[in-house]
Amino acid sequence: MLICVLLLADKFSGFVFQMIDTFLIGVVTGALNAIATTVVGNTNNASRWFGIKADMESFAGVILLLILPGTLILEFGFIGIIFGMVILILACTPVLFFLMHHWPPMEDAISSIANSEDLVTVSRLPVLLALAGVLFLFVGASAIWTFLERLATNSGFDSTDIGVMLGVTLFWGVVGSFITGWIGDRFCNLRSYIVDCAVLLAGVFVVSIADTLILFSIGAGLYMMGWSAAVGYVFAIVASVDPDGRHVALTIPAVGAGSMMGPAIAGYIYSDGSIFPLLFMTLVTVVISIISLWSSVRLNGPDVSMTS
Repeated sequence: MLICVLLLADKFSGFVFQMIDTFLIGVVTGALNAIATTVVGNTNNASRWFGIKADMESFAGVILLLILPGTLILEFGFIGIIFGMVILILACTPVLFFLMHHWPPMEDAISSIANSEDLVTVSRLPVLLALAGVLFLFVGASAIWTFLERLATNSGFDSTDIGVMLGVTLFWGVVGSFITGWIGDRFCNLRSYIVDCAVLLAGVFVVSIADTLILFSIGAGLYMMGWSAAVGYVFAIVASVDPDGRHVALTIPAVGAGSMMGPAIAGYIYSDGSIFPLLFMTLVTVVISIISLWSSVRLNGPDVSMTS
């Protein structure tokens, strides 16, 4: 279905159709991401695999960005982007057959869910608090990313240097996910998440006081590395407090809602051109996220997020 809606993007013109097609692409990709998140959330050492998942997503984007401009885009134009995405999707399809043969039978999954139905009303609060932690993390972190280029421009840095800085910043995001995948739950998911959030906030603070591009780049790199590393742990915490393995799929709507709310709020408070309201906003939302996740883990009792 994703391949179909991608191919339709070049078949019809008009603002209304493009809006509908973009909506359908969002729905399908969101559903696929929710399924992938549920699968990863049910693995052992989920934080490690969430980190690897994020790295693979970034790696796929890097492949397309490196290959397409000199190949398919050069030959076909816009439709070349779609062809490249379709080819990549088809290349990854064999993995689905591997998962189908190695995933627990549906009867076992249904039985597991049925056996936990009597616990859902009691244990739903921890997972809801964890989902709130996801939401607030993305509200604060996405607010900074949206205005990072504008912050650099307002600081008087050269536009070409800013472009390079943003590319390097994304690279540090890949590094952050790699670190999460490498460490996993070795030092406890919640503690690791708090450390990553501290790195994120330290990066934002450095950005706020930077008077040179080098210092600004260091702050942006720390911010992105902390954010990317934190994502794997926050997803793993949601999975660890999920009573039936179904609520972890709601991390995707939480990410989407936070990513929409953050830039909207940031745009309102950044109207005077000062970064300090953005810094305060990020600090408050990240602290709320930490408190929500800590409360979630405490209410859920001893688990991998606290004891690993």
